[in-house]
Parts: sequence; structure tokens; C-alpha cells
Amino acid sequence: MRRKFNSCSTCSLRAGTILSGLDNSGALEFEGMLHRFVYPKGVVLFLKGEEPRGIYCICSGRVKLSAHSPDGKSLTAGYPSAGSVIGIRGVLSGQPHDFTARTVEESQLSFMDKEDFLAFLRRNGNVCLRLAESLGEELSKAYGDLRNAALAGSEERLASLLLRLCDDFGEPTPEGIVIKLGVSQDEMAEMAGMSRRTLTRALTRLKSMNLIKCGRRITIVRDKTALQNLLP
Repeated sequence: MRRKFNSCSTCSLRAGTILSGLDNSGALEFEGMLHRFVYPKGVVLFLKGEEPRGIYCICSGRVKLSAHSPDGKSLTAGYPSAGSVIGIRGVLSGQPHDFTARTVEESQLSFMDKEDFLAFLRRNGNVCLRLAESLGEELSKAYGDLRNAALAGSEERLASLLLRLCDDFGEPTPEGIVIKLGVSQDEMAEMAGMSRRTLTRALTRLKSMNLIKCGRRITIVRDKTALQNLLP
């Protein structure tokens, strides 16, 4: 059955994207250059080291960004979801992709060819400005992650990760903020930049402080303010 995609001009996700500064005619111009796809779980969109072919707008679903070091260690960089655009850094820099992108659930994706996207940017200066702001926010977040990795202990690094997941995937409930990401502890350890054993110890410590509650592929943050106070 053919899936219906929302129009870019009326999409509720547009306000938080690089298209937020466009009027309806600009959004429709952008939409006219998109190729729409519905992918099942497990489809590789691009591989680490590949030359970028274009950008992907995630209309629904989630994508995992990951990489492996030469010694075989895994790194999970994040789980972009609806409203995110991936592949932009490679397209703008002309450099190969830093991560492999793979769908982790059925996802609606809109693809735009690299040359079409660059031409669109040249015609729409307000999108360039919003894009610069977005990349600046990503750089600031990356700097914070590096600072935490260098200066913070395992509990502080885990707290930083949980706070980020609260902002991206959290759902407030009477019991606390439920992180509905559905990742394993191995994947969480990769995202936090620590071993599974170290993660287990950090989780146990935060649970003993009554800051979090863990279940099968679900984490509840009981006291977000206390987690924030752990950060260096």
C-alpha cells in the first residue's frame, strides 16, 4: 500500500528544521526536488567512508548513526528521528560520511540529490542562515560531549547521555521522564563512550541514588534536576 507523505508546506515538523525560515512557496520548491521512500528496519542509507550522494529528511521513524574503529570498537553517534536531516555535513564539506546510517524501524524518508540541495541553498539565503545556526548548535553539543569525555567520570558521562535522551526522546509521566528509545545496554554504552561493565556500574550507582529506574530497553529518569547537578 502506498504511504502518504505530508507536504513540506504544511508539515508540523518544519518549524524545528532548516526549512523553518521558508514561506510556503519555498517549502513547495524544496518538496519538488525530493524523492520519497518507505524503508523497513535494517536498511543501510549510506556507509562510513562513502562519498555523499545527497541528504535524507526523516519524515517518520528512526535511523542509527554508527561507526567502528580500526580495532573493532563500536561507536553509536545517535538516533536521528522525525524532523532530522542527515548527510548535510558530508554534502557541504565534500568529505566522505563519518558514520553509517541504518534504519532501526520502518521509516519514511525523503532524499534530495547533492547538486539539487546545493543549488537550493544558493537560491535561498535564509535557509543557509538557519543551516549555519543548526551546525553551530551541533558543534556546541559535540564540544560538550568531548569535555564530558575528558573531564567527567562514568556517572557524569551517563548522566549527560540520559539528559540528552530525555530532551530527544523523553515522555513525561507521573513516575518520571520515560526514555522511549528502545536501545540495549550495549548500545547505550557505545553512546556514552564506555564499556558495558562500566555502564552497568554507573547505572547501578544512579539507581541507588533513586535518580533512574531501568527496565527492558526502557529507562525512567526520576529526578532530572539531580542528574543535571552531577555534570561537571
